[in-house]
Amino acid sequence: MLARTGVFRQTLRRSFRLTSLISARALHSTGSRLNPSSSSSGSSSVSSSNSHPFSFLPANALEPKATRTKGLTEIRGPYYAPVTQTYLDELLKDWGEYVDGVKFAGGAFSLMPEDRLRTLIDTAHKHGCYVSTGGFIERVLSTSGGNKSVVSKYLTTCKNLGYAVT
Repeated sequence: MLARTGVFRQTLRRSFRLTSLISARALHSTGSRLNPSSSSSGSSSVSSSNSHPFSFLPANALEPKATRTKGLTEIRGPYYAPVTQTYLDELLKDWGEYVDGVKFAGGAFSLMPEDRLRTLIDTAHKHGCYVSTGGFIERVLSTSGGNKSVVSKYLTTCKNLGYAVT
């Protein structure tokens, strides 16, 4: 059944197209994996805390977070489910290297108390993530009839709270 799904077939095709494990970046970039001469070729033991047990598997190349300009990964903040500061902090501790931004979709942020909202935004920034309102500016424009005063106040408030993308 799984073999019939398009995603599974695409994954298999991509896997077989790779010419070598060296040209593909594994789940976490470490010098020993990117430089095959720095490790023994038959070793399967995990030797450092930065190693992953599946580091031998090929994966798509990913630029370092600090210099990445394409292939950005954005996760959703509170929208379908509540996101607390503790949850967001733990999520970004584990996955922050792969996450570039946190998106507060659906305008959920507009219902939150300012201190709670600032805590979530500060947590995202602590992990090097930008924070987005998820395009809520469209709602602001449509509900205000394009009122420049309302739009300006919205943009100023977003900037003061630490949003990078409105």
